[in-house]
Amino acid sequence: MVLLDDSFASIAAAVELGRSVYQNIRKFLIYLFSHNIGELVPILAATAVGFPLVPLSAVQVLAIDLGSDVLPALALGTEPPEPGVMKTPPRSPRQPLFSAALVRRFLFLGCIQAAVVTAVFFWHISTAGIPFSAFTADNPVYREALTSPSAATGSACSTSDCCPIGHCSPPKPSGWR
Repeated sequence: MVLLDDSFASIAAAVELGRSVYQNIRKFLIYLFSHNIGELVPILAATAVGFPLVPLSAVQVLAIDLGSDVLPALALGTEPPEPGVMKTPPRSPRQPLFSAALVRRFLFLGCIQAAVVTAVFFWHISTAGIPFSAFTADNPVYREALTSPSAATGSACSTSDCCPIGHCSPPKPSGWR
């Protein structure tokens, strides 16, 4: 911390900004990791069940990441300090950035998104009634099903009910005691 004056208000403002930056980094990590789990699990699931093709192509993953990761992640990184941030006790310097609670949170949110995306893809594939081995990259059913995970991932990220952005903030203490 570099102080330009000897005012206690400057020190308090710097501490508040530092706490805000730390919270924003954690929000960013929750959003990004949960979103990437939703992209990775369908590919792993397709491999595990022996499906010959991938549910999300590399181009789709890049498009989803550019379209739905960049701007929300920037917004999370520039959020103003939350009210009452200075009323909480300071965190331990030994507290890791990847705490168990943070990992549980992004795994939980990522698994929800991954389950929806994987289910949508395999539901579309199963309705065709064609065995997995018959699918090729030129198969029209596969091409239709290939758009399903992309749409489901984009929808999950853009809706307020499913989007991890709304759930990135740390839980607030309840007013009920």
